[in-house]
Amino acid sequence: MTSRRQATHGCGVELLEARCLLSSISGVAFVDANTNGVRDAGENTFATTRSFYLDLNNSGLLDAGEPSSGVDATGRFLFDNLSPGNYQVRGVPKVQTGPALYGQTLPGNYAGRTINLADNEQVTDADFGYSSDVGMIASGVFRDLNGDGVHQGGDFNLYNALVYADLNNDATRQPDEPIVYRETPGNRYVDGLLPGTYTFRLLVPQDYHQTAPANNGGITISP
Repeated sequence: MTSRRQATHGCGVELLEARCLLSSISGVAFVDANTNGVRDAGENTFATTRSFYLDLNNSGLLDAGEPSSGVDATGRFLFDNLSPGNYQVRGVPKVQTGPALYGQTLPGNYAGRTINLADNEQVTDADFGYSSDVGMIASGVFRDLNGDGVHQGGDFNLYNALVYADLNNDATRQPDEPIVYRETPGNRYVDGLLPGTYTFRLLVPQDYHQTAPANNGGITISP
């Protein structure tokens, strides 16, 4: 905190002005070779096409206006000029550019990092771990033109639809439940999942209803 002294003629008046010193959050993405959720000796950082964001409304989605950061050549991301407060840092599903795929091991259960940031504090260990010992789903969302629940010729991909892993199988997406598939014109975003059994569900876009699986069902598979 800093203060400013104000003087007036003929009297001794002092005005104290409170100011917050800005803070920052940074961390690295590293390869968790043994998938134990800890950065062990010899586990290196890596530069990826993945980016990170501050989930200001804790929705588990990168919304318009939320700050995001890519990583530099050493695998480090940075959010600076932050006011004191509570922040959720999350990773964004990566653009699918080839067969290499990673799943998050740190924080566990695909959670974000909760940071309680103080005045003039520099948090430098908001790290994320990723393992290549993962599976992925070959997913797609199509516009069912005749509404019969069957993908046929003429049914085209529906962009910006989101498929997520329903970790507690309650048919309602929680902020920490990972988005595993999203397609936009020109890019497909995917995330790997650690070995296990998962139920996948669709976040139905506005003005649409789900035709497959029927009754707003999910698909349960093992990667």
